[in-house]
Amino acid sequence: LLSEGKAVDAVKLYDKILKHDPQQPVALAYRGWIVRLAGLKEEGLSYVDRAVEADPTYPDAHFFRGMMLWQDKSDPAGAVAEFRLFLANRPPQAMVALVEDSLQRASEEAGIPAE
Repeated sequence: LLSEGKAVDAVKLYDKILKHDPQQPVALAYRGWIVRLAGLKEEGLSYVDRAVEADPTYPDAHFFRGMMLWQDKSDPAGAVAEFRLFLANRPPQAMVALVEDSLQRASEEAGIPAE
């Protein structure tokens, strides 16, 4: 739905899922990311935080939180930790190169080794 420009419909779908399963990490993470893209940064981060709490091994939630910390909170060190968690938790291979690049850039910005 998001790729079709139907972000509101996507949020409504995630809300339906969360009504039945309030701890569903995929719905929490992607709902958070969508509302963050809509400019609701704090609400987005809150949902992503809940996704990490619901399933600390869900890699996408760590990617989203890393990007939010880096871009929205000016916290590259926090982003580095999240990107490392993403890479450590069986990430989707299509995302690995992007996250490795983000890890490198955030590490340089934070002045810490990317490892």
